[in-house]
Amino acid sequence: MPKVLMKTPCHMINAAALFHRCSVSAEAVAKRDEMVFQAAYDAGVPICMALSGGYAKDSAGVISECIKHIIQKFGLIEPSRKV
Repeated sequence: MPKVLMKTPCHMINAAALFHRCSVSAEAVAKRDEMVFQAAYDAGVPICMALSGGYAKDSAGVISECIKHIIQKFGLIEPSRKV
């Protein structure tokens, strides 16, 4: 059993879609990330996620949406309170 999982958003899959003319949606990328986080969570393995670049124009948007989805799905950050 690993002690920690190192994860990069790795949205090269979007660049591959451009280069190889295949279609991979942002939703599919988010689902993949969710599956990785769920497997680590179920196994009790902490995750260290590092940001990475991307080669497609929309990489930053896809990465940020995936991160927001993971935060909401797993309740990683409590909502801030207005003062």
